[in-house]
Amino acid sequence: MKRSDHVRVYVDTEFSDFTDLQLLSIALVMGETEFYAEADHLPDSCTPFVRETVIPLLRKRPSDVLPPLHMREALVAWLLRVKGAADCVVVSYDAFEDWVLLVEVIGRCPQWLRGDNIRHRVDEQARAGFFQTSGLPPHHALHDARALQHGHCAWRTTS
Repeated sequence: MKRSDHVRVYVDTEFSDFTDLQLLSIALVMGETEFYAEADHLPDSCTPFVRETVIPLLRKRPSDVLPPLHMREALVAWLLRVKGAADCVVVSYDAFEDWVLLVEVIGRCPQWLRGDNIRHRVDEQARAGFFQTSGLPPHHALHDARALQHGHCAWRTTS
């Protein structure tokens, strides 16, 4: 696949815990174009870390909270918009759980959607710098997706 045949987006999710993966929020970014949504139900099975750190960052805008069907429709529509005339949307993630939850939200993985684990292709200093410069807290899916994009772009320019 030639580089110009695809668009790259970055995904991050917040979820209940690693053993009972239940989505709390999901974000995808491509440059300044962003998608963010929160699940309309917060599971009881959240870890203490999630309850203390992640949940307080949620529910800031009621319009972000979507039931599963509306989240699916909105996310697929967003992906199709960013895909445009490209052959493929490459979804970059640094935790496999993010990819699993993305596919779960959209219901199936269309042929034009491909995951790319970039865990070892991120400039961690640049990622941390994103949070310092922006003043945004980590462990919020949208902030973390922006930071992932920033860290990967920095890695690509130095590699």
